[in-house]
Amino acid sequence: MKIYRIEISDKKELLDLIDISKLLFFFDIVLVVSNTSKLIIEDLKNFINKEELEKLDAYKSEVAKINFAVSRSILNKVFEAILDVPIENIVVLRDKHNKPYIKNGNGVKFNISHTDGLVAIGFSRKELGVDIEKVNDIFEFEDILENCFTSEEIKTIGFDAPMFYKYWTAKEAYLKYEGHGLIRNPKEIEVIDMDDQIIKIEDKVNRIDKDLIALNLSAGKYFGAICIKEEV
Repeated sequence: MKIYRIEISDKKELLDLIDISKLLFFFDIVLVVSNTSKLIIEDLKNFINKEELEKLDAYKSEVAKINFAVSRSILNKVFEAILDVPIENIVVLRDKHNKPYIKNGNGVKFNISHTDGLVAIGFSRKELGVDIEKVNDIFEFEDILENCFTSEEIKTIGFDAPMFYKYWTAKEAYLKYEGHGLIRNPKEIEVIDMDDQIIKIEDKVNRIDKDLIALNLSAGKYFGAICIKEEV
């Protein structure tokens, strides 16, 4: 699986975003990753339409505000180039599972994930799911292990915070790819094996095995995964 990665850390890099649909002739995924710490909401408002600005103002959390502003700015800039239309004409719709897509998106699909300090958006011509999380060493994840992980997964995770986030984001990425999110019980998705590049999971209900792409961002500060539809 071939991935092309683009880093966005300031307004200029956002302005320089190219038509990624051309890259998708050569790569399976274009992953746009943005460190939000150097971006200012006021600088992003020109990349956000009127309806999105109203949503932005409704957020109470500053982290939620910058994550929404950055993710929508990247999404709008990418599809502005792909569709050759003004940002005001880019319409985000949701399918029956509430998964977002762009109306008349020229066959380009996307999936967004964000956490404190980082936004990641995967673009592809295939269905995909992306999830990232910031490692929080003081989060007491042990409290949710029994409800979300199998006994074998719990043994492997132990008290290892990075391992917890690797397992959690793998489940989330698969469920987002599938379109159900956490409507399904995460226990139904079991991580069988992993290394630095591939995470092997099993959907025990639908009897599906999949290989996910492992993400390690900012030298282990963030972990994540990408699940993408494979060629038949």
